[in-house]
Amino acid sequence: MTGGLKSAKVSVDMLTVRQVAERLAIHPTTAYRLIYQGRLRAVKIGRVVRVKEEDLEQFIALLPAPPGGKEGKE
Repeated sequence: MTGGLKSAKVSVDMLTVRQVAERLAIHPTTAYRLIYQGRLRAVKIGRVVRVKEEDLEQFIALLPAPPGGKEGKE
């Protein structure tokens, strides 16, 4: 019996909170804080929290440039 459900292949890169913290060079607790404040989108699957790669990239793009950055220097 095959049933009526078909599996769809969805290719979504999901990151652990630890991976997010490493990429942002912050502590994992700070990454959790960003998630629970709603500043960084994440999904909770049971007891596990994951962040989509694209959501992390969007978060990084919205971060302000650090002072003394390379912008405007010639």
